[in-house]
Amino acid sequence: MSSKAITRDRRLFGAAVFVMTRKKQAVASARKIPKKAVPAKSGAKQEGAKPRSLGGRLPLPERDALQTMQNDELRRTQKELEAARDRYAALYDFSPAGHLTLDRSGTIVEANLRAGTLLGVNQKELIGQSFGHFVARDDQDTLHRHCQEVFKTGTPQSCEVRLTETPDASCCVHLESIAMHEEPGRAAHWRTALLDITERKRAEQEQARLIEDLTRSQKHFQALFHWIPSAVGISTVADGRFIDVNEGFSRLTGYRREEVIGRTTLELGMWVDPSQRAIVLQELQKQGSLHNREGLLRTKSGEIRSLMISLHPIQLGPTPCLIYLGHDITDRKRAEEALRKSEDRYRALYQDSPFMYFTVSADGTILSVNRLGAESLGFRAEELIGRSVLSIFYEEDRDAARISLDRSLANPTDLATWEFRKVRKDGTTLWVRETVRLVEDDGGALVMLLACEDITERKRAEEALRESESRFRIMADTAPTLIWMSGLDKGCTYFNQVWLDYTGRTMEQELGNGWTDGVHQEDFDRCRKTYAEAFDRREPFEMEYRLRKADGQYGWVFDKGVPRYFPSGEFAGYIGTCIDMTERKWAEAALQASDVFTRAVLNSLSAPVCVLDKEGVIVTTNDPWREFTKRHVDRAFIFGEVSGNYLDGCRHTTAGSLLEGQAILKGVEDVLTGSERSFIYEYACHVPEEECWFLMRVTPLKDAKGVVISHTDISRRVQMGLALEQKTVLLGEKQKELESLAGKLIEAQEAERKRIARELHDDFNQRLAALSLELESMERAPLALPEPIARQLAAVRIQTGMLSDDLHDLAYRLHPSLLEHVGLEVAARDHVSEFAKRTGLSVRFTGRGVPKTLSPEVATNLFRVLQESLQNVSKHAQATDVSVRLSGSSRGVGLSVRDNGKGFDFEDKNAGARGLGLVSMQERTRGLGGLLRIHSLPRSGTKICAWIPNLQEDA
Repeated sequence: MSSKAITRDRRLFGAAVFVMTRKKQAVASARKIPKKAVPAKSGAKQEGAKPRSLGGRLPLPERDALQTMQNDELRRTQKELEAARDRYAALYDFSPAGHLTLDRSGTIVEANLRAGTLLGVNQKELIGQSFGHFVARDDQDTLHRHCQEVFKTGTPQSCEVRLTETPDASCCVHLESIAMHEEPGRAAHWRTALLDITERKRAEQEQARLIEDLTRSQKHFQALFHWIPSAVGISTVADGRFIDVNEGFSRLTGYRREEVIGRTTLELGMWVDPSQRAIVLQELQKQGSLHNREGLLRTKSGEIRSLMISLHPIQLGPTPCLIYLGHDITDRKRAEEALRKSEDRYRALYQDSPFMYFTVSADGTILSVNRLGAESLGFRAEELIGRSVLSIFYEEDRDAARISLDRSLANPTDLATWEFRKVRKDGTTLWVRETVRLVEDDGGALVMLLACEDITERKRAEEALRESESRFRIMADTAPTLIWMSGLDKGCTYFNQVWLDYTGRTMEQELGNGWTDGVHQEDFDRCRKTYAEAFDRREPFEMEYRLRKADGQYGWVFDKGVPRYFPSGEFAGYIGTCIDMTERKWAEAALQASDVFTRAVLNSLSAPVCVLDKEGVIVTTNDPWREFTKRHVDRAFIFGEVSGNYLDGCRHTTAGSLLEGQAILKGVEDVLTGSERSFIYEYACHVPEEECWFLMRVTPLKDAKGVVISHTDISRRVQMGLALEQKTVLLGEKQKELESLAGKLIEAQEAERKRIARELHDDFNQRLAALSLELESMERAPLALPEPIARQLAAVRIQTGMLSDDLHDLAYRLHPSLLEHVGLEVAARDHVSEFAKRTGLSVRFTGRGVPKTLSPEVATNLFRVLQESLQNVSKHAQATDVSVRLSGSSRGVGLSVRDNGKGFDFEDKNAGARGLGLVSMQERTRGLGGLLRIHSLPRSGTKICAWIPNLQEDA
């Protein structure tokens, strides 16, 4: 609590004491007033009152008036007393200080609200409790002496004590107490005010602690100043003269303290470059202080030292000063220079190393990568830095790589090596052998240095070797031949599964020379001698012998062995294969017996046939081949004789620039080499008697050991083809004649239609109209006709009118006059409208871009296509919706008629018998250089599209 608060509480306490004193005086005055001074009610007789005496000092009226005045004064005093009591009670309860009234034993007899709050007890519960119960044990004596002094001196007394059993156990209060004298000369109670001074006490304690710390800090600073190893100096700001320096300053500069005090750095010659002093002072003035600024210092001996200095302004009494803190960094600078050179050498080694280097943090982030590492992965170095090192591992290797990295971090002293795959930027992989070492970075944190060697080629070689060995094992075990291997001692070290299956023995039984147990006794010596002699000379060998099979029978094998060598070139032994030639032996005998049969079969063929081996030599021919060779001597290159080279004959002819020879040579060679499965070639071979054509067919023999060549006489087929070509040309000419005739027929048909339509309209229709008028005039004759005759005349007139309408429609269908007068679009729209009325179908017509003037041929033919299309819709389509579209452009005019009817299969032969309607439409469009397309499927409707190019009027 502040001193102002304490003063305020003292004033409030004094005011409360004054009010209480006034209260006591008022009560005492009231007690001195006689009780009989209070007037009795009128008419009432006071009990025990004596009779008035006529001999009193005052007359009775005066005494009554005086009594009334005294009573009024008493009531006014009582009211003031009550008001003062209320003010006192409010002031007492809500005072910021706690107030207690105690008896001489320290028992609380009265307390306000603040006292209850300070003591942590309800105000009413405080009454009757000892105040010493709330005071700390160590301050009980202080409270006791304070109480004695209050009663002893009778003057206000004060003290400070600590309270207990409060929400804040460390609460301190200031007591201002005074004795209460109810009767003169005797004090039975005393009153005290409790002021909370906890915060003031804490502030005083904190101030005392700060003063103690400051004193201790000053002592430490003095000790630190003189014993700090760095150079420390203090100079004035005004002239820069040193006030004090420490031992470190003397050791650094070589000057004794007495030589420095009172002098400046310029006077001592410490600046290597004196102009730097002004720069430093400008920086100091601008920044307020300098931290870790590097510079050069000249010592007393003249040696130049590197210095890192910090300057900070301080105030020593009234004098502003600067404190210098300098560190000799000469050795560090030399070490940094050496380290820089070492780092340059390391960086060059790191970047130009033939190994990939990655520096990785403990969390797996790539911190740096050398040039080869980035280039090997197809990245730029900045693309890799910051990425997780696991992201460049192959996905299947990432878990194993993560475990290996964690194991290296857990064992920082171990050198770890592993082999994993990494992923290039383009998605390809490479194998690396990684060596991991943990080192500390500049901050002392452990990082991993990964040295990677590209072992992709080695892995590929190992994989190729494994695949080769695997393929060899698979091939050896699945090959249809018997395979064996021997070592340097001539003993066999391996037999494939086919060998074991063939002999029915185990690997252990066959190893070494155990396999010779299966060789036939008649072949044993020859077989062993051939093998031994070839082994000693390191030469390949071949031999045939009989070997016992699993069933106990002997089979013939053809054994071929070759020496094998280690990659270093040293002899390793032999490897050989055995082919079971038992069946071949039997086949040779059977082949000799079948040669006669084969020749008989070849000779029975009517076509010339020969067989070539893989070199092109004629192995055999049949009789027709030889007979044809005699007849066509000039074409002998195509045939040739046995033992002759067929290809040489073709090459000789090619040199003579005969195209047939070139084609035949290439075809036969392609089949022999396997690039073509067969070769077929037709050629002419004429003789004076007749013209002949042949079909040459070349097919390979089984196992690609040669080819079979046959020449089939196709003269009759070729002659028929030539005759067919002539007939085709003639047919084309007839087709053109038919098209021309069809065009003329259509023109004649249109002319005839036009003539008939004109005669129907101008002659017959006019005559029927006249007849109808005559019948009508007969009906209107003044002479009444008999009723039957009148009815008959009316019926005849109606029939005549209908006949006239039908003739008009017929004439219109034969040749619409609108087509000539208003053009194609209006005529088509009118025809569509009439068709819809006549059939009841929903027909939509759309016209767009149709020229107003068209040649009569184009307009007439398109109109006929429209008529025929709508006629087919009404007769066959069973449609409910029809759309007609007529459109034109600069190139021509098009018409489309589409319905949703049942459609038809246009490819169906039955539907192909389409009658003259579709044929007429095709002829009309084709004759004018146009086209007609019909699209129709069963149950999908039909669409007819016609297009005719524009024809000039003068064309």
